[in-house]
Amino acid sequence: MHFIKLAAAGVCACGVLMTATAAWAAPANFKTIEPQEAKVMMQKGDVVILDVRTPKEFADGHIAGAVNVPLQSMKVGQRLDMVKSDDQTILVYCKSGRRAQLASDILSFSGYKNVYNFLGIKQWPYGLTK
Repeated sequence: MHFIKLAAAGVCACGVLMTATAAWAAPANFKTIEPQEAKVMMQKGDVVILDVRTPKEFADGHIAGAVNVPLQSMKVGQRLDMVKSDDQTILVYCKSGRRAQLASDILSFSGYKNVYNFLGIKQWPYGLTK
């Protein structure tokens, strides 16, 4: 389990303002998995693949079927239109895994229950699409 670590000002690393009580009361509940496991989940279907890189990075190449939701646009409590329910599987990636971890924290704290960080395109061995 991961916890959002707050700076003295009460802001997490991704710039999302939170109260100290809310941040420390409930741990983020997501799992970090290898790209190979994510690929199997994609093949089974009914998953949302979130690319949390910038729009330019996304345009330069992304995983087939991914939706671009840049980390800097995400906020705790935000609902994503492409996610059908809180129980739907959400696979999150970025370039190296760091932004995906922060985004997974946000999604978990927003009530999504099946969030998986599968790191970044640096670890993705299956190719990208434009």
